[in-house]
Order: sequence, then C-alpha cells, then structure tokens
Amino acid sequence: MLSDCSVSSVFIIELCLIFFAKSFPKIYMQYCFLNSDQYRWLAKTDQEIKVYFKGYFFYGNNYFTEYIAIDKLRELFFPLLKKPIVNAQSLKSILIDFRGQFSFTVITPKFCFAAVDRCRNYQLVYHYNSNTFTLSNDAHLLKNSLDLSEFDVQSVLEFAMSGYVSYKNKTLVKDVSQLESGEFIIVSLNHEKMFFDININRYYQYKPEKLIESDKSQLIKKLHHITFDSFKEIAKTCENRPIFLSLSAGLDSRLVACMLKKIGYKDVTCFTLGKPGNYEPINAEQIAKHLGFKWIFTPTKRRTNRYYYYSENYNDYSNYADGLTSLPRLLNYFSICQMKKDNLIPDDAIFMNGDSGDFTAGKHIPLQFFESKFVYIESFFKLIMLKHFNLWEFLCNEKSELRIEENIRSHIRLPNGPLY
Repeated sequence: MLSDCSVSSVFIIELCLIFFAKSFPKIYMQYCFLNSDQYRWLAKTDQEIKVYFKGYFFYGNNYFTEYIAIDKLRELFFPLLKKPIVNAQSLKSILIDFRGQFSFTVITPKFCFAAVDRCRNYQLVYHYNSNTFTLSNDAHLLKNSLDLSEFDVQSVLEFAMSGYVSYKNKTLVKDVSQLESGEFIIVSLNHEKMFFDININRYYQYKPEKLIESDKSQLIKKLHHITFDSFKEIAKTCENRPIFLSLSAGLDSRLVACMLKKIGYKDVTCFTLGKPGNYEPINAEQIAKHLGFKWIFTPTKRRTNRYYYYSENYNDYSNYADGLTSLPRLLNYFSICQMKKDNLIPDDAIFMNGDSGDFTAGKHIPLQFFESKFVYIESFFKLIMLKHFNLWEFLCNEKSELRIEENIRSHIRLPNGPLY
C-alpha cells in the first residue's frame, strides 16, 4: 500500500511528464526517412532542413539533377515551410511547373513535405504511429524495419485479380501507404493534441476533357512539336549514355526509335525478343537498320527463361520492382538477362520502351465504350471487370466483383441512368 507521500510523488511525476510532452513535443514526435541503399536517393541535411531526392526535373527552361536539384528544392520550398502554416496551394503552384521523373522528401523541424512526379516513377511510401511519421523509398524496407506484417485483404484481392493495387494510396500491407502519381503530402506536428496532421493533395491528373477545335494538319503539327521537344529533353537527361530500346513491330517503340534518330542521338541499340521467323523481329530488324541503329535479337527459349525465372537474381529483381503494389515486368527481363550474360550491355546503359503510348491512346478503356452511344451503369462495371480484373477465373465471382465495384464507385462520381 502506498503512503500519501508516495502517491503525491507519483502524481507530481505524471504532471512533469505531461508538461515535458507538451513543451518538448519533438522528443516524442518525429519524422524519419528510411533511405534504401538499393535505390540510392541523394540526401543533404543540416539543422534546418533535410532533403532526400531521386531523379531529375525541368523547371522553366533549366534542368536540375543530383545535388543541384536538391539546392533548387530548398530554394523553392524552404521559405514556404518556414511559415507557421503551410499553404498547399502555394506548393501546388510550383509543383505543377515541374517536368521530369522525380520523387523527393523535405523535412523541417515542424513540417514534412514530399512529392512524386506525374507518373510516380520512383515510389514513396509512408507509415505513422503515435510518435513517428516514417517515409521511405523502399516498401519492403519500411515493412521489414517496422515489423508491419498484416496484409490488406481488399488490396490482396485487387492484386490477385488485376496484377496491381489501384485503390487510393494503399499497398498490399495494411499499414504501408504510398503517394499516387501527381500527388504531394504535407505533414505537420500538432503540438496541442499530439498527433500528425496529414494532408494529401493532387497537383496533376491526366484527365483530357477539353476538345480542341482545329484543323487536323495543325493538330498534327502541334503534336510533332510537343513530341520533338519532349525527346530533346529526354536526350539531355541521358547525357550521351548508351540507350537500349526495346523495339517491336508496333508503332509506339517505332516512334521512340524515329525520334531518337531525328534529334541526332548517336549511341542507340535496339533489341527484340520473340521466335525466329516471327514478323516482330523481322520488322524490328528492318526498322533498326533503316535508322542506322545496332540491333540485337534475343530468341525466346522456354528452358532459358525458366532458368532465369528460378534464379536468385529474379528474386532480387522482384523485390526491387514490385513495391508491394504491382507485379514486376517480365516482358524484357529475360532478354536483358541474356544480353547481360553475353556482356552486351554497358554498366551505364539506359533502357527505353514504347509501352506508355498505349495508355495515352486509350488502350486501357474497354472498346465497348467507343462502340456504343451510351453504357448502362451495370454494363460499365462488368466491362471494367473484364478488362482489368480477370487474371484468375476462380476469383471472378459475384462477391469479389461487388468488392471491386465498391472501390471503383469511391473513385468516381456516377450519375443515375446511362453514361453517354
């Protein structure tokens, strides 16, 4: 049994703890960035600010990368993050003028500000509890370091049916979240209530709605200028390093090859996979030779692919590429393994493909949306399921489809009646 003196002492200690918690919240609440050696983000820190960065960006007519980019981020954002209250619109007005491939995190004693580019080329994940807000460039590192083992059931279902997690900022792990493309996050310490105030904002969304009324020839000319300028910027970021282009017989990779030729990029090697005698490698070889580029053919062999698939290198690649959100890409993996084994790839090589051209052309949209004048709501969801959520037939049942439909409805606003 405690004496009155002991009870008083305990009460005084509790009061002191409360006082110190409110007076010195940084002791109990903090920001942390787990920087993975695997992804090698640059870092520059001092007592006022910590900046972590990967990639490059164009701002105005200037190109920024490595520590020059970090200095520019500090110049642009630190004055805004020093204010008592951070204005999201002010940050957005700067980010919207960024072009390039980048992710970064800026940490000050009070605020944490992080952003990813318009395609989320470099993943940025986060987790928070009562006293620490942790960000990382490596989902597996974050999961393992903080012993986060509980999977998100809904995300696992999405992943199994489509090959990726698409619902908001989720990953396969329940307590690991991510920034989506074109997003930034502002986190502040709430000293009074002792919690993290988290705000996620979107500075860019690919949502072409405005129809441009103009002559077709003028539109083609404008598209050409945009494409040419884009490839000039790409060439600048490559800094004369050797480019390896995955060239098929399709139009997208052919456009990339032609633009690299047009801008005068010299060190280009095209490579194609497939079966000998198939039209893909035959046409790809002709295109490469016509443009004056080197060409390598890597024939698909089941035995060779199987060997690479069950190798330790594939496990490393899978952990590197999946980000706890999507299946790693396999289409060119076996070709690259073979070329690497044959010492055909320099250590500083850059790889390109034409995959993203399909998205901007609308290949992700079910064809029936274009063939009909209107689509009923019920048909809308069924077509989305058939297009994107049908990897495993045994999962394509009413229960699973209803759960996916709920997620889709939360993303978009649907009217009553048909969609025109």
